[in-house]
Amino acid sequence: MVKFGRFEVGRLLFAAILGLYGVVLVFNPSAVMSSWLHGVGLAIHEGGHYFVFALAPEFLMVLGGSLTQCVLPSLFVLQFWWTRQKFAVYATLFWVAYNLLDTAIYIGDARARVLPLLFGENSIHDWHYILSALNVLPADTFLATVVWLFGAALMAMSVLGCVWFAQGDHLELPWQQPKDPSQTPILRVRNLGARSAKLLAGIGIHTQADLETFGALEAYQVLVQTGTTPSRSLLLSLYGAVTNQDWQKIHRIDQERLFAQAGLLEASSNQKIKG
Repeated sequence: MVKFGRFEVGRLLFAAILGLYGVVLVFNPSAVMSSWLHGVGLAIHEGGHYFVFALAPEFLMVLGGSLTQCVLPSLFVLQFWWTRQKFAVYATLFWVAYNLLDTAIYIGDARARVLPLLFGENSIHDWHYILSALNVLPADTFLATVVWLFGAALMAMSVLGCVWFAQGDHLELPWQQPKDPSQTPILRVRNLGARSAKLLAGIGIHTQADLETFGALEAYQVLVQTGTTPSRSLLLSLYGAVTNQDWQKIHRIDQERLFAQAGLLEASSNQKIKG
C-alpha cells in the first residue's frame, strides 16, 4: 500500500478522478447522456419496468424504471455502510448521484419529448406520463432542476467522502470523532464490529483506552478464560486496533508470533479447566 502522508495513494487518485469526472457531468448534461454509466442505468431502468414492477399498477410500473435506477445503487451504499466499508460507501454514492442527474434530464424532457426513446416514437415517455397523471406537467423543468441540484450535491459529498476515507475506513467523519480519541467507543474502533464489541463489553472493554490498557493478547486471554472461543482473526483485529493497522495487513512474522502466544494461552487455559 503506497501512502502519501496519511492518505492511501490509490484511493486518493480514485477520489481525484471522481472529482474531475463529476465536474464534467454536472456542468455538461450531454456528458451524462453519453457516459457509459448511462447504458448501465438504462439497462437497470428497463429492468425496473419489465421485471421489478412488471405486475404493479400502470402508474407504478412506469415510475418503477427511474425508481429502480436510483434505488439499486443505493442498496449497494447501504450494504457497504452495514459492513463499515466507508470509502466504498462514498464511492458508490457517486453512482447514485449520477443516476439522479440522468433522471433529472429525463424529467426535464417531459413536455418537449425530444430525447430518443429506446423503443421509438410509440414508446411511453415515462415522465410525461407521470407528471401528466399528477397534473404537474408544467413543472417539469423546475422538478428537473431540483433533482439535478440534489444529484450534484450528492456527487460533491461522494468525492469529499472518498478524499476523507482515503486515510482509512477506521476513521469517523470529522464531526463524529470524539474530542479524546482514546474514548472512542469500541464499536467504532478500527477492525472491530458489533459482534467483537459485544464480546469485549463482557470483559469490561468499552473504549479504545480500555483496549489499549488491556493489550490485544491480554484481552484475548481473558476471553479464552471466560470460556469464549475467540477466533484467530479476532486476535489479529485486536492487535490491529491497538497498533492502528488493518488486521489483514499485519506482517506474517507478527501473525505467527501472535498465534504462537495464543496457542500457549489456550493450552494453559485448557489445563486449568481439566485440573
